[in-house]
Amino acid sequence: MPESAQDRAAELHRLAARLHAAAVAAHERGDHLTAYELSKEALEHSLNAEVLDEQLATASQPHSGRSDGASPDQAVFMGPRIFRSPRLRASFQG
Repeated sequence: MPESAQDRAAELHRLAARLHAAAVAAHERGDHLTAYELSKEALEHSLNAEVLDEQLATASQPHSGRSDGASPDQAVFMGPRIFRSPRLRASFQG
């Protein structure tokens, strides 16, 4: 049974939260490099979840203007560091 886009977005949010918690623990241990890497990975998952959330919101609106005919469950996870939104790209690149 294929995973729905909503399930994928929720999983990305949960994974980002776990990574943030692990980053806090690493920072408290004094392992700042690991904390930085975990935080960076958590940010990637958060931003990808936001992209999926935006796709789902757009696809669920009547007459959303989607030319590809995709349903919310067909929203595509683009993978780490691939953001279609210029705002997301800018926020990740600092």
